[in-house]
Amino acid sequence: MKVFSILAVTQAADWGYEDQGDSWNDEKCVNGTRQSPINLQTITATAKAAGAWKFKNYDEKADWTIANNGHSIVATTNTDMHMHSDTFGDDDNYKFHSWHIHWGSDSEPGSEHEMDDKQFDAEAHLVHWNTKYGVVCNSFDEAVGKGDGLAVLGFFIEKESENDASDDHELDRLIKKDVDENVQEMDAQVNPQDKSLMELFVNNADTSQFFRYLGSLTTPKCQEAVVWTVFVDPITISKETYDHMIVMTKDSSDTSLVKNFRNVQPVEGREITLYTAVSSALSTFASLTVLALAFFQFF
Repeated sequence: MKVFSILAVTQAADWGYEDQGDSWNDEKCVNGTRQSPINLQTITATAKAAGAWKFKNYDEKADWTIANNGHSIVATTNTDMHMHSDTFGDDDNYKFHSWHIHWGSDSEPGSEHEMDDKQFDAEAHLVHWNTKYGVVCNSFDEAVGKGDGLAVLGFFIEKESENDASDDHELDRLIKKDVDENVQEMDAQVNPQDKSLMELFVNNADTSQFFRYLGSLTTPKCQEAVVWTVFVDPITISKETYDHMIVMTKDSSDTSLVKNFRNVQPVEGREITLYTAVSSALSTFASLTVLALAFFQFF
């Protein structure tokens, strides 16, 4: 698939994370005006309401190919999946392409985006492309050249403390059992079966509140083509899962891949929107109304 050239799956020797991207010399990486990631500030974001997400076939039990590209693990599938929200344009329909993860080390967090100056332990990116620019695979290259050509759903990932012991969910099991040590070497692949995006990501976080802004890919060539969605609520994984994550791959120099994130970039005056799903907002309003009525009954 041509997205591999965009996400540098086959160009691992051309760039790395030695200084978290500060020395990347592609034109957009250096001189772009809507670069990603950024520090998402709740207090300065514009608050708006949103309708419910629409996920088509995200609940399908798909078969996956997960590959080590020297920068992360990248997961692809032949299952046809789409997502939409009324926060996109009416003619936008984003088709799922792949997902990958950014992480830190045993002593430092590694999410790409920050929220209110906090960097999380890791961050998953679900990459989609806008089918209004075509529906065949090779139109992805055309979409990358458009300002709204891609849409990425970002999920913060937070590890539990050693004292926490919640049950593992699908993402925990995927990292510890399916990926494990099977993709340590460059270009190594593993093929997990019967895994849905809902069980891996969407169902493990509250998706009713999210940031939205216009940005870029966070890897060279840093094309400014991404409509970013970053969910406020993080996915929680076990400490054991995170310990597996930070040693599950090696880079092109045969060194364990850690801290595979780009530093945050200047906001450059962009509007950052904080959406809350209407159903969630109404639920909160109803709860506050009930509490208010209960309070006044005492007087």
